[in-house]
Amino acid sequence: MEHQLDSILPSLIDEWEKSQDASFPERQKLCDFVLILLKRFKVKKVLDLATGSGSLSKMIITAIPDCNVIGVDFEPIMLEMAAKNLLLYKHRFLTKQRNLLIPKWADGLPDDFDTIVSALALHHLPDLRRKIIYKDLFFLMKSPGVFLCIDEVKSNIQQFDNAISQNLEQARVQLVRQTNAKDWISFWNWVGDQLGIDDYALRILEKTYPKGTDTKGTLSDQLRYLDEAGFTEIECFYRNHAMVVYGGIK
Repeated sequence: MEHQLDSILPSLIDEWEKSQDASFPERQKLCDFVLILLKRFKVKKVLDLATGSGSLSKMIITAIPDCNVIGVDFEPIMLEMAAKNLLLYKHRFLTKQRNLLIPKWADGLPDDFDTIVSALALHHLPDLRRKIIYKDLFFLMKSPGVFLCIDEVKSNIQQFDNAISQNLEQARVQLVRQTNAKDWISFWNWVGDQLGIDDYALRILEKTYPKGTDTKGTLSDQLRYLDEAGFTEIECFYRNHAMVVYGGIK
């Protein structure tokens, strides 16, 4: 299976990137914005939470030549994709398997990151788990340090949240059709087909998002949790409907 996986990694990366761009229409714009912010800081040692295919890590490494990145993710195939995607930068990019749902997920990681980033991942966690993770991140960082998160949030007002969610879903459906991209379920079933594994999406879903996970939180709660974790200069740097860039300084 390892040889079989290696041979299809380039196509997996391409399909995943198409899927993510369709699922989150502003993804590239938000990643570019994070780079603009990071260039205002002295970025040397970066932690990329739920690195996926490593696309944000790759953008950071190519834009900031002196930095090194550790990308963590729970799914082994994602880590293989990230390693392949950043093969040219293997001396500056390291992957580690970590499950953010487990209390001791950060054990063994360095505690001197000056930068921590995450893109479109933390909204999959239970809200109270995110609250704990922000505290973990604070202790993984040296001072001064910066945390920036690209993510999807819900509105404090239910009527508005319904309208925003419907608008975003319509945009996603339209983009999937226009670009012939695969949605999340279709992507993982396609991966399973390549590897000869039945119902692969269901297996990934049950393993990665057990019952009670995949719950968006409000932006106000995320900023409050960061404050309670010890971060200062907490800010929402960008917002367009449900899509945000937020973070804080240590």
